[in-house]
Amino acid sequence: MTAPAAVRRAAYIVTESRISIAVNAVLSLVFFLVFIGLPTPVLVPGLLTAAGIRAGRIAGSAGAGGGIVLPALPLVPALIAKISYGATLTRGVTPIGLRRALRSTELA
Repeated sequence: MTAPAAVRRAAYIVTESRISIAVNAVLSLVFFLVFIGLPTPVLVPGLLTAAGIRAGRIAGSAGAGGGIVLPALPLVPALIAKISYGATLTRGVTPIGLRRALRSTELA
């Protein structure tokens, strides 16, 4: 691959990665607001389950599960954490997928 082609390829990967991060952030925001967008603290599933077991709404024992129990998060920090996690994951995964896709087209 020539130097200009390598530069174009690197620029393409950066551009597409940025677009992917933005799309993921918007989708995370929409998902969060649709499914969790309540004006109350956000409880993680393990905490919801434990609370349900204690209240008798779910069969089981209070010590079951063994998962990590996290405290409830206020709405805005939970939203920021969700968007940040998705964007960080996308930032790491997208370039890998793009490089692999571009490499496979070069071999064809």
